[in-house]
Amino acid sequence: QVDGRFVSYQWYKGGSPIAGATGTQHLIAEFNATRDAGDYEIRVFNDFASLRTKAVLRASSSATVVQMAAGAHNSFFLKSDGSLWAVGRNDFGQLGDGTTTYRYHPIKVADGNVTAVVAGNYHTLLLKTGGSLWVAGRNYYGESGDGNATNHVAPVQVVDSNVTAIAGGADHSLFLKSNGSLWAMGLNAYGQLGDGTTTNRNTPVQIVSSNVTAIAAGNYH
Repeated sequence: QVDGRFVSYQWYKGGSPIAGATGTQHLIAEFNATRDAGDYEIRVFNDFASLRTKAVLRASSSATVVQMAAGAHNSFFLKSDGSLWAVGRNDFGQLGDGTTTYRYHPIKVADGNVTAVVAGNYHTLLLKTGGSLWVAGRNYYGESGDGNATNHVAPVQVVDSNVTAIAGGADHSLFLKSNGSLWAMGLNAYGQLGDGTTTNRNTPVQIVSSNVTAIAAGNYH
């Protein structure tokens, strides 16, 4: 009762009234994240005034960290639900969040479908479900492998399928395909790509045609 006059209550979810939810409390007997998570609101009203109070109900995540990677001044961690999180230096877009803003708390970069992450000094490689390869960050030497020297503040797809392993050096990138072939791109001043030259490569070049089972990259090898 407000000012001596009775008030009414109505609960809403996502802007729509919840049938029968007209009390001071709304109880969800058996919470189902898919069905019940969302924006809730209670409206309290009478003939003279109304009040609204909002709340957001979210499902708690049981996802655990399954992989970590570190670049020159940034860090990544991958969760069991396929989401990718990042923190740290981001002046070249290496966090892949669509900005060049440094992040002092972890932010979600990808909602799901990421299966592996590696970090070079200022660029980042992501492997996604289905074997697609994505790269973000500095691209001065062609380390993204997309045919140009433009930095990428959000991941760009370089290979659409069949990539099974990835590695990142200081300014170069390596990946392994399901047929055992090894590919490389980026800085090659010291011959670190292994293609018999010291020519930088801004698109992937095949280094070995078959029988490679694992890869790793140092700063300049």
